[in-house]
Order: sequence, then structure tokens, then C-alpha cells
Amino acid sequence: MDVIVPVIIFLGIILSIVFVIVFLIIKLDPQNKSCTQEVEAEITGFTTNDYPDLEHPNLTDYSGKFKYTYNGVEYEGEGSGIIPDMYKVGQKIKIYINPNNPAESSTNKQFAIMVNRNIIILLIVFLVPIIILTVNILLNN
Repeated sequence: MDVIVPVIIFLGIILSIVFVIVFLIIKLDPQNKSCTQEVEAEITGFTTNDYPDLEHPNLTDYSGKFKYTYNGVEYEGEGSGIIPDMYKVGQKIKIYINPNNPAESSTNKQFAIMVNRNIIILLIVFLVPIIILTVNILLNN
């Protein structure tokens, strides 16, 4: 029990730091600030980018191509986080666009929402035991 408390506290602190860093990166992304209008897009294809290097000779990065309509005008875009393993051509997805410049789109906002939600859940899972253990230790002393 004496070893578990510091380990849980350490993991909680690390997780909190990761949460703050990810939150700041997402908040400071200019596209997340300007792309505020949610629209439905349809995946039209995928782009494969190979980045061979000595450490990762088979590293491949994917981005998804999509089309969407805003105010009767059709636009095309490309975004990260849309990979063939998770999405299919023709599938509908939610993206965010800049209402002042509808050609500017972001797929990162949906990813950011998912990441933030998962990090908050992990924070709760680690912080609740830390709080309970701390209160328990304080009450027993």
C-alpha cells in the first residue's frame, strides 16, 4: 500500500500534464478557432504518403479526401485522421469549416473532441483514487 500511493500520484500528475499539453495544442491550433461550422462531408478517397527512414522503413501516413456542400457550393478538402482502416469511400463524416472562408476545413476538431473526452475519463479514473487515498491517509493520521 505504501508503494501504490506514490505510483498512483505520479501517474495522475503525468496524466494531468499530458492533458494540459494536448489541450493547449488543440486550443492553439488556428484551424480549431476559425473552423466553427459543422458540416457533413463524404469521403471520396485517400492519399498515401510514404516516409521511409532508417528507423521505420515501412511508415505510411494517410489522409482522407472529402467533399462537402456549404450554402449551395461544393468544396473539396483533405484531412488527417481519416484512414482506410476506419473509414470507407462514400462514408459520411462530420467536419468543421470556416464560415467566412468555406474552402477552409478541419478534420482535427472531431479528433480533438475525442482525445479530450478520453483524457478526461482517464483523469477521473486516476484522480478519484488519488483523492480517496489522500483523504484516507489524512483521516488515519
